[in-house]
Formats: sequence, C-alpha cells, structure tokens
Amino acid sequence: MSSDSVITALGFGKAADRAYHQVVGQSGRELVSIAQSVLRTPEELMRDLAPLVERGIAQVEDSRLFVLTPAEAVVRMVEISADSAAAAHARLQAVGRALPHLTASNVRPADGDVASVLDAAPGLVQASAEDRDTRAWRVSREPAADALDGPGSWLRPVLLLVQFAGLAVALVQCAPTRGASRTEGSRR
Repeated sequence: MSSDSVITALGFGKAADRAYHQVVGQSGRELVSIAQSVLRTPEELMRDLAPLVERGIAQVEDSRLFVLTPAEAVVRMVEISADSAAAAHARLQAVGRALPHLTASNVRPADGDVASVLDAAPGLVQASAEDRDTRAWRVSREPAADALDGPGSWLRPVLLLVQFAGLAVALVQCAPTRGASRTEGSRR
C-alpha cells in the first residue's frame, strides 16, 4: 500500500486509507466477518471507515459492508464536488441578486474630504440628497466642457510641423517619377 493511493489522493487520512485497502476486496460480506479477517472489532473498523461512510464510499446494509472500487470512489467524489460547486454557484447568484437592493444608507457614509473631492471632480454628478448618510455619485455621460480643455503645450506646434513634413515626404515618395518610366516608343 503506497502513500499515494486513490483514497489518500482524494484527501482521506491514512487510517481510512488502510481500512479501505483491508476491506475493498471483501465488499458485500458480513461486517463481523470482515472485521474478524482484519483482526479488529466491527466498531474499530467502522471508526476508521467513518470518513468514507460519510461520503458514501463505504456503507453497511443489512449487516453487510459494501465498499466502492477505487474508480467508483473517484466518481463519487466528483459527484460530491459537482454538487458542492452547484450549491456554491447558487449561493453566489443569490448574493449577486441581493447587491442591487443595497441602498446608500446601508453603506458607510462618505468622508467629508472624499465627498468634497468627488463633488469637484469633472464627470461625476451627485446622485443623492445632500444628507451625509446617503451621499452617492454617478458618472455623467457627457464630459464637462472644461474637462477637455487644458493648458496647451509648446510642443504641439512643433509636432504638427513634423507631421506635415512627414506627410510631404511620403507624398513625394509615392508620386510617379518623370521621364524614367517612358518607353522607347513614346519618345519624340
């Protein structure tokens, strides 16, 4: 029995792994007979198998112990994980549906300094009453006229001149040349 068995890889402890390997080949036999064959009491054996019983990998029916094969144990753990993931997904969706119901009064009031900065910021419009407990802002769709204006840079005319010079060079390079492309028959 290696330390990297299916049972330990699925996250079960060494005691459960040891008990599993002792009983998996005897699945379907009487619990008392299986316990005697491994020199333990049924209670001791079931104590070590308890984590596997909790996950449905081992179970006792009509005093018989049934144990899933390693492949069936992996399938069972995938089913449990899928169920857990589906439940977590449903809980997250419920939280997502609850978020729009939060109101500004449920959240911490805005700090006075933060509120004054947000009030002065271009592109933000007050979306709630002046009451300190319910302050909220929204982004306006249209920027303020002064938001686009700013101090001009002395580099702008220089950059425009360089762009026009580059355009002129590109046009000269693309223009057809005279005389070099004439053929012998077109000369006069």
